[in-house]
Amino acid sequence: KEAFYMATVGGAKVLGMGNVIGNFLIGKKVDCLVLDVEAPGSPIDIFEGEGVSEKFQKFLFNGDDRNIDTVFVDGKIVLEGMKFIG
Repeated sequence: KEAFYMATVGGAKVLGMGNVIGNFLIGKKVDCLVLDVEAPGSPIDIFEGEGVSEKFQKFLFNGDDRNIDTVFVDGKIVLEGMKFIG
């Protein structure tokens, strides 16, 4: 949790950009991934009862491009279903 905070909200604060980036509040710029940890051929094993935190950790340690569904850069979709958009 601490590393994720430092890479997002904490990093934005250190850069003096906390009012522009760092989280998903309305009006802020965002670069992010939409993940599917249960995608076909995924290297991640998901078990019943696992929450978002466990699934996210598994992606960090074991996930790969098969788990990336959508990529946003500056709030715009640039990759969806592994196909580049415009």
